Amino acid sequence: MNKSTSITLIDCLRMINQLEKMKDLIRHQNRWTRQIDLARPLNKLGISEKDPHRYELIRQKINKLLPLATRAAEQMGVSTKIKSREEKPGTFPTEYEDKIYDLFIHYDLLMLKDHTSSSAHHFDMTIDKLNQLIGLYSEAIYRRLISFLNPLRLVASILRIPITVLEYMGFDTRGSLAETVFSVIIRALWILFLAVLTVYFSGKSAIIKEFLKLINH
Repeated sequence: MNKSTSITLIDCLRMINQLEKMKDLIRHQNRWTRQIDLARPLNKLGISEKDPHRYELIRQKINKLLPLATRAAEQMGVSTKIKSREEKPGTFPTEYEDKIYDLFIHYDLLMLKDHTSSSAHHFDMTIDKLNQLIGLYSEAIYRRLISFLNPLRLVASILRIPITVLEYMGFDTRGSLAETVFSVIIRALWILFLAVLTVYFSGKSAIIKEFLKLINH
């Protein structure tokens, strides 16, 4: 189930930052894949280029980020499972079986398989999955910004401020109390709006005054 609608804007920004960092660390760890030129320098990732233990630090940082990447995939409803056709041990003639791996949970094992077979197959799949997640979180940010800038949503948020204050004070805002507060707010806004019209359109002030009278009844 896609849970992206419950993720906040701040959560999306933080997740993108961490996924981008993980992607760069993976490129540094697997330099032989020819994607090292796409990665930010190690000092931008919190690791000194001159540290003799830098590759161990890279591995540690990746392992710390793997659970976050797994959670990101779960939040977006994205599967990280892959199927691999492999030789079945102890069979002659050779038999094959399907095995299921997770790109993040079995990351170390899959990278080892790449090194053993001189392939970048699983590396490419991992980077592609991270890019997919980054794209989904970027889209979620766009949707939230559009929703936030929606004039109707802004007006609704402003109108609800008194209700939010009452809720914070411990009052029960359900039922007639909330309806009364909203009614007063809407009436006040209408009066303010018509008052502005009165100032700028004095020639039609008589009609506007009639409206004011009707609202105040």
